[in-house]
Amino acid sequence: MKHLIIIFGLVFFPPFSKIPPTKTIHVIVDGFKEKKGKLMVGIYNSEATFMKETYMGFAVEVIDTTLEFTFELPEDEYAISVYHDANENNKLDIGPYGIPTESYGVSNNVKGNMGPPSFEECKFAVTTDSMVLRINLF
Repeated sequence: MKHLIIIFGLVFFPPFSKIPPTKTIHVIVDGFKEKKGKLMVGIYNSEATFMKETYMGFAVEVIDTTLEFTFELPEDEYAISVYHDANENNKLDIGPYGIPTESYGVSNNVKGNMGPPSFEECKFAVTTDSMVLRINLF
């Protein structure tokens, strides 16, 4: 019976047939002013969802002035945004004129002019098996 279930699964759900191969992304984030809180990471895969809805998101505990972490993505174009949630309130704190009061950064280290940069400015292509991105906090 066990073999019948495995054969059924292989016929109707072929292994890895729809799962695209992934590539390893190693990110280094520099410029933390404090060793507390968490780094909130948002990964976006389109202009339409950039800074609105993440393709993938996670938090990394801030334990040093430089953080390194690794994750995997399928081949495509992406943009990353990060912010240091030092007070751990799960949001990017902003001042009276809409200027962030917590450190933030994006892939390609571009800084927006009168607002956040565009997906086009921040995007990078995932094509190699392994790549390293460095993001500096503003």
